[in-house]
Amino acid sequence: MSATIGYVGFLIVSHMTVSSTMLVLNKAVLAAIPLPTIVLLCQVGSSALILWLLGKFKVLQVDPLEWKTMQTFSLNAVAFMLLLFTNAKALESANVESVVVFRTMSIFVTAYGDFRVLKSKALDMPSLA
Repeated sequence: MSATIGYVGFLIVSHMTVSSTMLVLNKAVLAAIPLPTIVLLCQVGSSALILWLLGKFKVLQVDPLEWKTMQTFSLNAVAFMLLLFTNAKALESANVESVVVFRTMSIFVTAYGDFRVLKSKALDMPSLA
């Protein structure tokens, strides 16, 4: 299935909307409950519970939890949780606009690293399809 420019645009706008809405909601939650670790635990735990339930009711196909898979992805999980924790700490002390700017800049820094260090090429529309 090839992606049309309109579909890709829709995905970009949808991601931006959801991301910015979640930042504002997390800022409000952290203002009410100034315990970022507890807030993150509730968010990640409820996501895991929802996925487990969707798998149990056969709405989604969910892979079984296996020790080997947990070991393989443990560094990814730790890095992701560190990212979420630092994002929550940034939201505690900065306004949403500043956090959005720094998150956006991190994407550009990562892309630059891909091009410079990994010698990768820029994506064009056919490669996105």
